[in-house]
Amino acid sequence: MKNFCVATIGLLALLAVAACAPGPPPAKPTATATAIPPTATLDAQSNTPTATPALSTNIAASGEAMTSSGQESAHLAVDGDLDSLWNSGRAPLGWFRIALDGHYLVEGVELVIAQAPPGPTTHEVWLGDGSGTRALYERLVSDNTEDGQTLAVKIEPPRSINEVFIRTLQSPSWVAWREVRVFGEPSEIPALPPLKLSTIASGFNLPVQLTHPGDNSGRLFVVEQGGRIRIIKKAAASNGDAPWSVNDTPFLDISERVSCCGERVS
Repeated sequence: MKNFCVATIGLLALLAVAACAPGPPPAKPTATATAIPPTATLDAQSNTPTATPALSTNIAASGEAMTSSGQESAHLAVDGDLDSLWNSGRAPLGWFRIALDGHYLVEGVELVIAQAPPGPTTHEVWLGDGSGTRALYERLVSDNTEDGQTLAVKIEPPRSINEVFIRTLQSPSWVAWREVRVFGEPSEIPALPPLKLSTIASGFNLPVQLTHPGDNSGRLFVVEQGGRIRIIKKAAASNGDAPWSVNDTPFLDISERVSCCGERVS
């Protein structure tokens, strides 16, 4: 009996020791994930940036370039080479003109600046339609422009023209352009007939300006350099074919207060 108790106590002690002993270290985790090919979460079309529509063909080289001065280098502003340029060799005022070889439906003009030093500039873009006149389309006034900069003029809606005239009014540099680009396509719009000059009245002394009063009276005011304003008009019952006549009495006469050159006498 005594031996049985001793054996039992020893077995219990071994069980207790075994229960308190630390177990084997846990096995390291292993990755079992299956490789999944990447999938796009955005529609391919919506993820593609929308390109800005390109302007039409540059037609500047199709015409003849003419300038206020420096004509020998005028072609360098329409040759497509930004390393070459036209230089007038003079300070403003100055101009650059492209007479196209026909009528084009023009949608834009780009001016690549040749300028040193940088500074404030003022340029004008005039368009000619073949009638013998030009119309101011846009005046570009900048606090600062510099060499290599591009001035873009969008013509909306496109116009049927045959001439682009660039006039520089202000610049710290000589008037010059690296490149003048004109974007357009041949126009199917019939060209306007050229304007013709005809004499409707005479007998004026150094006329310098012609205007109308805006009152639908059919009268025209002629300003003379000597200080008088004369009125020309047609007969009231005229159907439009009657000749113009000049009023004998000036509308305004301040000739005694101005000199022969239009300057006030002190």
